[in-house]
Amino acid sequence: MKTATWVKGGMLALALVLGCFFGYRQLLPSKAQVSLKEETITLSQAQEGPDLQLMLSHIKAMASQVHSVDSDGIRITRSYLLEVLAGMGYAPQKDEYFLSLDEVLALQKERADYRKVEFEGSEESVRDYSGIGDKPTMDLTNIFVHADAPDTDETILFVAHTDSVKMGPGAFDDTVSVAALLEAMRGLDQNALKRDLVFLFTDGEEQGLLGAALFVRDHPEFKGITRLVINLEARGNQGALLMFETSDDNLGIVREYQKALSMPYSFSIATAVYRSMKNDTDLTRFFMEGYPGMNLAVIQGAEVYHTVDDNVTTYSRDSAQHYLHTVTELVSHFALSEELGLEAGEDSVHFPLLRGNMVVFSQTTANIISYAALVLMLALLLVLLFFRKAKPGTMLLSAVIQLVWTGAAAGGAYLVVSNVLKANNLSGYREILKFAGAQPVFYAMLAVSALGSLIVFLILSRLFRSPFSVALGVLIIPAVLAVVTTFVFPSVNYLFALPVLAGLAVVFLSLVLRPGAALFGALGSVLILLLFLPIVMLMYVALSFESAHMAIALAQFPLTMIWGFFGLSGRKKTA
Repeated sequence: MKTATWVKGGMLALALVLGCFFGYRQLLPSKAQVSLKEETITLSQAQEGPDLQLMLSHIKAMASQVHSVDSDGIRITRSYLLEVLAGMGYAPQKDEYFLSLDEVLALQKERADYRKVEFEGSEESVRDYSGIGDKPTMDLTNIFVHADAPDTDETILFVAHTDSVKMGPGAFDDTVSVAALLEAMRGLDQNALKRDLVFLFTDGEEQGLLGAALFVRDHPEFKGITRLVINLEARGNQGALLMFETSDDNLGIVREYQKALSMPYSFSIATAVYRSMKNDTDLTRFFMEGYPGMNLAVIQGAEVYHTVDDNVTTYSRDSAQHYLHTVTELVSHFALSEELGLEAGEDSVHFPLLRGNMVVFSQTTANIISYAALVLMLALLLVLLFFRKAKPGTMLLSAVIQLVWTGAAAGGAYLVVSNVLKANNLSGYREILKFAGAQPVFYAMLAVSALGSLIVFLILSRLFRSPFSVALGVLIIPAVLAVVTTFVFPSVNYLFALPVLAGLAVVFLSLVLRPGAALFGALGSVLILLLFLPIVMLMYVALSFESAHMAIALAQFPLTMIWGFFGLSGRKKTA
């Protein structure tokens, strides 16, 4: 018995370690070379393939100073950009604008009307936020390159903005995107293009997407021929480059994104959530005119966003490397692929599964999987009840305890966060983002909630000695959520349906192959952690420490399911 207990404990520990390691690894960007040199180099000194050192040199040249709209800094950035484009053999075009404050406000109001929010802009607010002072006009310049393929008008449009806010130099928002596009353009064989490419470097994004609005207005010739707009952004300066937004019916877009990249990183949950929010990027102005598109950005390190700390010394070189690889591969794929299957009649459900891989299937398939999970759970439940391997009362009690514990963990986390913020006199959004103790407290809450749920389910298993009842009981609520979310939030249903199917497989295999119960539980646990851990961490990063209780609540579902699985090993021959 002692040996069996040690084996069971060892398998549980191994499953947790492997699941957490590989689950967290999915969140990491590609690694920059350890031997990376950051001395400034020029086009003539660059290596033949994508060169991170040259890309970092571009960032340093364009973001060593604040380059907000209509400033001396933006003129330095623009001059460098034009010089590099010409040096690579391109013929950049410029659209120059001298906007009155009334014109600026009118463009800003168009976006507010689109979002159906009250517009509160004024001449004073425009002058203050932009830093143009008492100038009569806001001057801005869009730069774009049209790489023309023979015998086709089909177009893919890449977008990044050249301006920063007046508060900081914007090394990642959005100079990293401009630099990555420059490197992708350097390696592009213009004689092999299968379709036209337009590289648009907008101005005035930080002042209300002005450059994008003007480009869409003044270049209607691209509307009917552009199959996809790919916008590059940043909301921080760390982490992997996330594809976080698409236009509707995105199944084809996501599949092309998956095919293009060696390390795709996107969640259908993120794209659905962002689509429902009222946040905007340059891509919004294209959506307003019916263009299809996708949006990419890093979201970690948000404490530097729109501050002086978004500079050339603070950003993650690994994240810069991920921009370089992602953008280069996207440009190559969309430039050289014979055919693109971008159109589809429905959305995708997609998520990473092990680093460098992404699962993509249609929403219809995801819905069928969700229904199947509930039906199969009910079928197995009836079989176990028929053979008296499970007790209905214990199953229901397990489900209730799972739900109550989830609420208790969320409530406890809310109280902890509230008291930590109060003790440190933190209330503003920026203050909370910069709080150094946030991540340690979050991890501590995760650990305590994991230990607490383990103790609760150990007690439950010992009291009722019905392991199949407990294992099935903790699948009831996730199975119901898989179906409910299919109607109210369909892009998330996989997160509950797939763990339920894994849990049912664990229960069934443990029933027919009793000696392997611990192994089956370990395999199921690893899969569940691979699915849940990235979402828990993404939720924490996106919503910040102030809303950490929501991530803690979500984390209780995989934890309680895992504890239920391991109750099956070492059981007696009866339920």
